[in-house]
Amino acid sequence: MGDFAREPWSCCIGRWTRRIERGAEVMDSGHGLSPLRQAATPDRLAADLPGLDLRRLRYFVAVAEERSFTRAAERLYVTQPSLSIAIRKLERELRVTLFDRSSRHVVLTAAAEALLPKARRVIAAADDAYTTARNVVEGIAGVLCVGVSPASHNAAMPILSELTRVHPEIELEVRQEATGLLVADLCAHRIDILVGASVQAPAGLGRQLVRLDEALLAVHPDNVRASRDVVALEELRDETFVIGRDALTPGYNQAVIGFCLEAGFAPTTVVSPGLLAPPGVSPERWVIMMNRSGIEVMQLDFEPVWVRLDPPRYFRIELVWRLGADEELIDSFRSAASSVTQRERGATGTESS
Repeated sequence: MGDFAREPWSCCIGRWTRRIERGAEVMDSGHGLSPLRQAATPDRLAADLPGLDLRRLRYFVAVAEERSFTRAAERLYVTQPSLSIAIRKLERELRVTLFDRSSRHVVLTAAAEALLPKARRVIAAADDAYTTARNVVEGIAGVLCVGVSPASHNAAMPILSELTRVHPEIELEVRQEATGLLVADLCAHRIDILVGASVQAPAGLGRQLVRLDEALLAVHPDNVRASRDVVALEELRDETFVIGRDALTPGYNQAVIGFCLEAGFAPTTVVSPGLLAPPGVSPERWVIMMNRSGIEVMQLDFEPVWVRLDPPRYFRIELVWRLGADEELIDSFRSAASSVTQRERGATGTESS
């Protein structure tokens, strides 16, 4: 099942260490590094742009992006005359003209076009240095061990990306296992926090809802339901539902059986050995009820047909953490999850995905 994996991901499991150095771009054509494409570290950029005032570079970038001194001044919360004076000083320092002011609109000169990408990288590197220093002072640094269940993979990846973007100094160790095994790791202090689907965990652990994932029916193309776009769960009382071993997916099993009981029947079930299809049972004779992320990682020898349920059911994707773990690191992870959740709700207008 999508939540049954016991082997690490090939894409990002093991030791996920992302030390982001924004603006770093190294390109080797086989003839050495081009001077304009060497790694854009603060030291490298300082050598390229010696003695420049960072504030004036910010002003330049604002004018270049807005194509207007008026809009740039509003964006920077400064007066237009002071902005114009700063740009003039920058031009004198560089001994070039950056903007053609003869037309109604601000036009970048060739010098400005060349300067703009480097200026952006200098500002980004400076901002990262400031953020890193502040985060260290505030204690937001260290190693965070994260568990991710396969069925929560699609929800977890944006959270990990958001965390490393906001806190590049945090080192992540990411492990994928079935939810049941991750809960055991959490209680044994082998991981600090997990992202899981339908998590069944003991009391005394912190929890936070990330989102609700729609439960879909995945069937073999020869299954009688394959021609349907939508099916009522009550119609499936004679179907055989695939579940996992209780040691691996207790919460998922409970959710599937609970959905069926709410629909008025106790389901017939067959146990899947991990990510593989149940042995000894013809695939057109069983169905899987799971979110899309979980089905996508199953090793099936056929392309499943997706059928929606009416009314829809949802699996809970949650964060679960040890209350004794590093509070600063946990709070940073939770904050990243909240940011992602808010963006997804704003994009879809709903909690489900």
